[in-house]
Amino acid sequence: MHITWTEADGSVDQRSDGLVRGMRNTIAVMNTKGGVGKSTLVLAIAETLSAQFRKNVLIIDSDSQASVSAMLLTAANLHRLQSDGLTIVDLLVASVLNNVAVDWPRFVVGGVSDVDEARTVYLGRNTLAASTMGLAGDDAAYAAVATSLAAISDQRDALAAQMIALLDGAEFRGQPLRDCDVRPLIDQADQLLAQTRALPR
Repeated sequence: MHITWTEADGSVDQRSDGLVRGMRNTIAVMNTKGGVGKSTLVLAIAETLSAQFRKNVLIIDSDSQASVSAMLLTAANLHRLQSDGLTIVDLLVASVLNNVAVDWPRFVVGGVSDVDEARTVYLGRNTLAASTMGLAGDDAAYAAVATSLAAISDQRDALAAQMIALLDGAEFRGQPLRDCDVRPLIDQADQLLAQTRALPR
């Protein structure tokens, strides 16, 4: 196998040992049982390495249900990749079963992120700052902050229940994740985040 790696400065490093310069560690997450948190764990590890440690992370979603891909891509983009034959299955069928030379970078989707999951970090930080301020104030200030936080928590829980229902449908009942179903939830999450930013601090 020959791999061509283009560096940021445009130089090319060609290697024949199947290794890519700069790629260091591999983490495999697998379990034959469904619903045990594999996809969630993969995204948590990837987002932590990327956001906290500034690492470039490659996720290879070899799950036939494409759960991680569905979390990272819009429904339309995922469907396009599947329609264009650019999934990991298509790559393996071409290169392994059919012994066809494959331009593997075509199968890599860059610049994706589980942004909605990352938003929950800011939601927590904003509510923590508000509750800390409420504790430092008088009883009236504390009561006002507590009431606001309770309302935000209720909205968060209702929104999370809707998201879980969509993901469960996709994971266990083969229901597609359509952009028209997901987009309103993302907008609600953004509005909820805006509410937490407006809390007194």
